Amino acid sequence: MKAPWRRRARGSAVVELALVVLFLVPVAACLVLLGRLQHRASGLERAGYEAARYLASVPRAQMSTDAGFQLASATARAIADASLAAAGQPPLEQDGFDVDCSISCGDSVLPQMITVELDVDVAMDGWDLLSRSLLSQQSRELHVTVTMRYEN
Repeated sequence: MKAPWRRRARGSAVVELALVVLFLVPVAACLVLLGRLQHRASGLERAGYEAARYLASVPRAQMSTDAGFQLASATARAIADASLAAAGQPPLEQDGFDVDCSISCGDSVLPQMITVELDVDVAMDGWDLLSRSLLSQQSRELHVTVTMRYEN
């Protein structure tokens, strides 16, 4: 004959598992979302660094004209997109890339600092649908700013 306490404990493991799973599934979904956002942010930082490094090394003759600066800016954007592609990430949107100079870009006065800003919206889909319902957001905006000294 079984002890009376053994009979009453029957099925308690299933109930405990159900309670734990109800807590762990949303936590796992949020962890997947945060990992995905961190991966995207690190790729953006790398792309911004490579674009700013290129712009900081553009020759003075090219940087002192507006047309030369526009060409250098377009090349820097292509470098950023190539860096994102190498990381397995989609390219930047049309308005997701901006270059700013400490004084003015494409002028006869050369800048002292070059700032590259990257903006991207990361859509939440797949596993992130659960995270989207928990966080009440359709997408998450990431913003990266890289500033380098103009060396030429």
